[in-house]
Amino acid sequence: MRRSILFFCLMAAVVASGCKIRNDTIVRISDDRTGTLVFEVSADQELRDLLSDFGSGAGGGNILDGLDAQLENVPDGWTAEAFTDGSFEGVRTATTFRSIAELNALVDQLNTQAQEVGNLGSVISFVASDVDETIILEGEVGDLFGEIANQAGALGAGVDVSQLSAALDLRLVADLPGELTDESDGEIDVGTGLVIWEYRPSDTDFRIASTTASNSGLLIGLIVLGLVVVGTIGFVIIRARSGPAPTPVGESMLDPTEDPYAR
Repeated sequence: MRRSILFFCLMAAVVASGCKIRNDTIVRISDDRTGTLVFEVSADQELRDLLSDFGSGAGGGNILDGLDAQLENVPDGWTAEAFTDGSFEGVRTATTFRSIAELNALVDQLNTQAQEVGNLGSVISFVASDVDETIILEGEVGDLFGEIANQAGALGAGVDVSQLSAALDLRLVADLPGELTDESDGEIDVGTGLVIWEYRPSDTDFRIASTTASNSGLLIGLIVLGLVVVGTIGFVIIRARSGPAPTPVGESMLDPTEDPYAR
């Protein structure tokens, strides 16, 4: 109970101060249907200072202080590292999959862990399909503020929970083989060729599709991907410290020095 009160007080302070939390969910699928999932969660300097005031950091609000040991204790098959992007500092976690079956098993684990550690219970749901030489990602945005709305009184009088939306920079980044179709949501980054979809908690559904160079016509099937928007750090760090790691789905093939945005 005390933890929840502190959390909601922090959220109210975030609204009042204009801090920013950035979250990127990066989905990379190769021609052979292997790929990588990357999650980046970071905070700007204002939020890091605020976290320091709440006792969550030291040395001028550096939220990365003391994380080195924890970053070395991630579950098998995952990598984790601190990163800096301009004024933002945070944690990047990543894992790889070697088949659609491994991806499905991995996502099941993510969904289970997210329900246990996510304060906001926020999930983006995807359906991935590969048919008629086209890869399609379809899904919807979950109720990002559902839990907060149920306890709105904890935020204090005069605080509109919808204002929390302004504090979040949320992006889905897709790296798919082939050429993006015209009806796809999101925009192509000219420098990297990645599809970037910037969304708000009020958004509902989306569709990203690419026509591949493959002629196999193989039906891979439908896979529900529950990718955590908020609470990713909790999955990788908190679970590693407080409970058994999830069953590995294959050793990580990710080079931790590789830029996840580079093709």
